[in-house]
Amino acid sequence: VLFGPVLDMHFEKYASFNRLAPLGVIYDTAFIGFLRGAYVPQPDLWDHPYASPMFGDLSDYPPTMLIVGTE
Repeated sequence: VLFGPVLDMHFEKYASFNRLAPLGVIYDTAFIGFLRGAYVPQPDLWDHPYASPMFGDLSDYPPTMLIVGTE
């Protein structure tokens, strides 16, 4: 079960992140930047499936429940 996961380390390309992150609605800009810097500090690895699962072949993984929402 994934509750609001970060599935792509290139999160700045999404309009929803740019609109909501400065407001701290889900993840604020400082937190998500810290998370990325601590977890995968090398930008050339941000596309790796371990860092950005949405780019991986997940066909052999078990079914997953992804929970997202808004206020």
